[in-house]
Amino acid sequence: MRIDRLLEIVILLLNNRTMTGKQLANRFGVSVRTIQRDITALTMAGIPITSDTGYNGGYSVLAGYKLHNSFVKKEDFNIIIMALKSLSTSYENKRLDTILDKYLSMSDSNLPSIFVDYGVTKEGSKIQSNNHILENCIEHCRQVSFRYRDTFGKCSDRLVEPLALHFKWYSWYLFAYDVQKKAYRTFKVVRMDKPAPAGGHFERIADVEKLLQEHEQDYYKNCEHILVWCPADNISLLEETFPDAKFKQKADGSWVMDLHVPPSEPMWQALLLGLGNNAKIIAPDFYRDSLIETAKKFIQNYDT
Repeated sequence: MRIDRLLEIVILLLNNRTMTGKQLANRFGVSVRTIQRDITALTMAGIPITSDTGYNGGYSVLAGYKLHNSFVKKEDFNIIIMALKSLSTSYENKRLDTILDKYLSMSDSNLPSIFVDYGVTKEGSKIQSNNHILENCIEHCRQVSFRYRDTFGKCSDRLVEPLALHFKWYSWYLFAYDVQKKAYRTFKVVRMDKPAPAGGHFERIADVEKLLQEHEQDYYKNCEHILVWCPADNISLLEETFPDAKFKQKADGSWVMDLHVPPSEPMWQALLLGLGNNAKIIAPDFYRDSLIETAKKFIQNYDT
């Protein structure tokens, strides 16, 4: 819509200082002539846009001009911008970039002094590509099909109604209704192969967040308590690795850590292996033996 383009042109000029007609035309997929008409309309509406010729020429907004917003306090902008900047490091989304541009255009020069980088959560280009496909299907209520590999390496073809993307345990997940199994399921995005829109549509669910929370509660009912021993002088390392765990000190000064974790999630097992001799599972026996077997297979890859 033209009104959206006009607003974005103002925001771009406020944040980028100077842009040529060709740059703006490429940005919006329109002709330079269309941009010229948009600039004329904005000028007539009272936006102080100037046009300079030459090597560094282009359109710009007079210095000191800012969009006015009386509903958000100035000190709130820094928090909003910090949150948007943090999210943008983990999730590539053009609409997110546009929102960030809007808030930057309405803020003063006192930008946030706290920066959070979630870049590690992007998990590579495959994850971002899958997320964009899934997000589009969620937005348009389209069923999506994909080949899925579960925790144990078993592959199956799935047809689901995608409801939400969410991030936990250092990975992206899709919450969806599995059409074949007639049940809600959570799928790890990295284990999806070639997700694609399917032919069917579905009705939008009003409160997906509540449904997701209920599903998560049922999922964590199956979590198990894993008891892990660690020496007295390494408690800080375990507290850093497992900040939500409970710790109890023994008479000899060593510690026992109580982990409440989903049994099928391998991340906590990998973290324990990474701690080497600083941690040892003492119960249940099944998980201790499983970790020992994994360690043996790891050692077999090397000439020792």
